[in-house]
Amino acid sequence: MISLRRASGFAGPLFLGIRSIVLLTPVLLLLLALIFIAEAQSSGQPAFVGVLHPGRPPLGPLEAFRDGLRERNYMEGHNLKLEWRFADGQNARLPRLARELVDLKVDAIFAINTQAAQAAKSASRTIPIVIARVSDPVQSGLVASLGRPGGNVTGVSAMYLELSAKRLQLLKEALPKTRRVAVIWNSGNPGGAAVVRKLQAESSQFGLQLQVLQLGVAVICRRYSGLCSTTSSTLSSWWMTSC
Repeated sequence: MISLRRASGFAGPLFLGIRSIVLLTPVLLLLLALIFIAEAQSSGQPAFVGVLHPGRPPLGPLEAFRDGLRERNYMEGHNLKLEWRFADGQNARLPRLARELVDLKVDAIFAINTQAAQAAKSASRTIPIVIARVSDPVQSGLVASLGRPGGNVTGVSAMYLELSAKRLQLLKEALPKTRRVAVIWNSGNPGGAAVVRKLQAESSQFGLQLQVLQLGVAVICRRYSGLCSTTSSTLSSWWMTSC
């Protein structure tokens, strides 16, 4: 079931709370915010959207985001202006980059991952913020709840916490002789910590012993290069491997 409700006290975007596994493209996420910046276009001004990304160029999958907007008649140079900010894998840069977007007076911010979303929300309580790749928007302090989010944040949750037990179950079913599981997680991602705690709490019911390796993203990419994209310094919060 998907609940789509107006954020209490905010005449801005809707919040999409997911209670089942739903795959949505970044384009659709951003369109939630674009609905509420029609005033800019009605006055002849293009919609001005900031994109806050923890990685580095080239854009890679974000090119599909740009292409999808074009397919929906949002054309750069005409009715759309995109302002990109990349943290080059250094999360400490995100707050400054988010403030830059706010100072530019963008109409909406598309924030990709938990840290980027938190930085954007800290920078503005009024600009619509669309989030993606966020493990738990409630625990991360981005929204009050999925049903009554409040504030200026919309988007989707990957539901990593809710699906932790299911992932362990599937691993056990696929490899029934497995007893020990290594969990490598990015210590710079606050959402990852909550997922690892949940995995540890659920592991005993499947007869699994977890070995948790907490590493920074640079160390992970150096030691386990197969986990990192060759075009981006960003990666998921955690991985599992059995032994």
